[in-house]
Amino acid sequence: MISDNGIGIPREKLDKIHEAFRNADADSSIRFKGIGLGFYLVKRLVDMHNGNIDVESDPKTGTTVTVYIPQNR
Repeated sequence: MISDNGIGIPREKLDKIHEAFRNADADSSIRFKGIGLGFYLVKRLVDMHNGNIDVESDPKTGTTVTVYIPQNR
């Protein structure tokens, strides 16, 4: 599990975070930008191990990402 207390991801954009080159918020006023590959790459790696990802986020409190990978594949 990884958590932060950053800007968070709006609920209506959570279903898009695993798409390549997709930022949760394309607002040009955001101070921290990325190219939109982090969640995409994690999703692909977790899928390769037959796992799941749970993402909880709130723009006021931050984001928590939990990765589940089965022990016996």
